[in-house]
Amino acid sequence: MDKLLKLSKFATRKEHRPQPVFKFFNKPLYLVRSGKEIQENEVCFRCKQELTKPEIRQILTKLYGLDVKKVKTWNKMGKIQQSNLSRQYFRKPDFKKVIVELNNPVPPSLQNFIY
Repeated sequence: MDKLLKLSKFATRKEHRPQPVFKFFNKPLYLVRSGKEIQENEVCFRCKQELTKPEIRQILTKLYGLDVKKVKTWNKMGKIQQSNLSRQYFRKPDFKKVIVELNNPVPPSLQNFIY
């Protein structure tokens, strides 16, 4: 029984750790249209690859006042394209795609925003 009490006390202490504060300058976050149908409480963003999930969560909560429930991210490679004039190939910049699940529903006009 004593072990259970110690474990429960340890778990409560772990929850109350302060989160690190990040500086938000020069970290763009673009609202884009998702490639598939998403739920009414989800929004899709595009950002730089350096941003992490805690930074994205803090940007959305502190700067924009959104109530974030969950953040899903994955890295995408930029497309390879050919220049029309010089016939050379180049790659568009890589980016990170982010789907944010909110506690409140989002209006459909905001979900279908095109970047």
